[in-house]
Amino acid sequence: MAAVLERDLTDLFPAGTLITDPAECAFYAQDVHSMGPLPRAVFRPGDIAELSAGLRAADGMTIIPRGGGLSYTRG
Repeated sequence: MAAVLERDLTDLFPAGTLITDPAECAFYAQDVHSMGPLPRAVFRPGDIAELSAGLRAADGMTIIPRGGGLSYTRG
């Protein structure tokens, strides 16, 4: 599924906006307190237009917003 998402977004967004490398995605699966499930992809939009387009492209996929990764509450 990440390959489909990556292919669909490659033409829409600058390089580095979509991360699919498992080792790099693992960084985004953790915070100070815990490790969550490994995401298939991490989308880092640069502005509201990219965010909107990315959410449309990810239609039907689970999306988990992430803050700074400093939560002590498993948030």
